[in-house]
Amino acid sequence: MLLSGNFYKISELTEPEPGYIRAKIHLNDKHEIFSGHFPENPVTPGVVSIQMVSEILGFHLKKNFFLSEASNIKFPAMIQPENTPEPVLEIKFEELPENRIKISAKIFTAETIFLKLNGIFNY
Repeated sequence: MLLSGNFYKISELTEPEPGYIRAKIHLNDKHEIFSGHFPENPVTPGVVSIQMVSEILGFHLKKNFFLSEASNIKFPAMIQPENTPEPVLEIKFEELPENRIKISAKIFTAETIFLKLNGIFNY
């Protein structure tokens, strides 16, 4: 996975209130993903951003998650690791029956939102 594969590190993870986590992420701008996406202008792929949501939620709750339903996904801006080495991820979550969890997540900095995601993850 991305976390164990050194794509990013969690430099800070808090749960300010039940059902809400906040993680500061440090991206590895030398990771091989960026050599193919794109060599002259490295950008974090959208699917990688979604995978980070899944992994950080799983890391915090100690479960393996996969996205089963997305009601809304937006990528208003690109995460360029050289310009944005430490974005923040916030996830609001609610446990549902049948091993499911409803989430609302965003990846952002003080100036820019990179990802907005509403969906259901299964575990």
